[in-house]
Amino acid sequence: MKISGLFSAQNTLLSEEEMCEKLKLKSWPEKQYTTGFKKQSVDSVNVEVKGVVDDVRGYPSHIDLDRALLLYPTRFYDILREKFPQCKESLNMGSMGENVCFEMSNVGFCIGDVLKIGTCIVVVTYHRIPCPKIDARHNIVHLEGQIPNPETSITEYCKCTGFAGIFVKIITSGTINMNDRVEIVNRPNPEWTVQTVAFCLFSCKSAIENNEMFTNIMNIDCLGKAMKKKAKCMIVESVKSNGKDHSMDFQISIMIALIAFFVMIFLC
Repeated sequence: MKISGLFSAQNTLLSEEEMCEKLKLKSWPEKQYTTGFKKQSVDSVNVEVKGVVDDVRGYPSHIDLDRALLLYPTRFYDILREKFPQCKESLNMGSMGENVCFEMSNVGFCIGDVLKIGTCIVVVTYHRIPCPKIDARHNIVHLEGQIPNPETSITEYCKCTGFAGIFVKIITSGTINMNDRVEIVNRPNPEWTVQTVAFCLFSCKSAIENNEMFTNIMNIDCLGKAMKKKAKCMIVESVKSNGKDHSMDFQISIMIALIAFFVMIFLC
């Protein structure tokens, strides 16, 4: 899987008015906002435990070892261009705020996958949970009172499909150059693809009462803390449910999701 794009952000300050304009909001809680969403194309990056050296993050909470690098397969851009043809011109490499863009094979990724990228060793932690800035970046405007959904919002679509990118944790620091390769070194959790976990936590309605499934997700080795927290919340919701057994509905939903995902990967 060859790397086709490397990106690093410079410090960009936006005023409260600029943020409101970009996100189509009436107010923003801060007078100034530092964003790392706009990244510059580079030929090489040095990577340390917190991520790309000199890369900028929007919030202190974005500086997290579980999300040190954002990986983005070029195939995801193809999928988004087909889903949102009105954004075809803006959906180019780097426009999702990724650090590494690469040509992905049909294999995909699983939580806990150990990857070699350049001289770095990293581990896949979870799919990126996108914020409204993605819709703003691609000029998707939601009317006042309109609730964004996966059919009208890139943000919402990516949230439940995992197509906003893949976060990794740094195991071994190093350097990544253009045309280096992304290689899968080890796969300890082949049953938990990034897309499956995204679907279970954000899309599968019949899973709300499947306590065991959420417990299994929470116990996945290397799963990022943010997703463990989400799984824990879903367990609480599951306990509050009416106790009906929807395990078969869930299994059918998962099978449909997996079949659809692999068909889409194959056709692309």
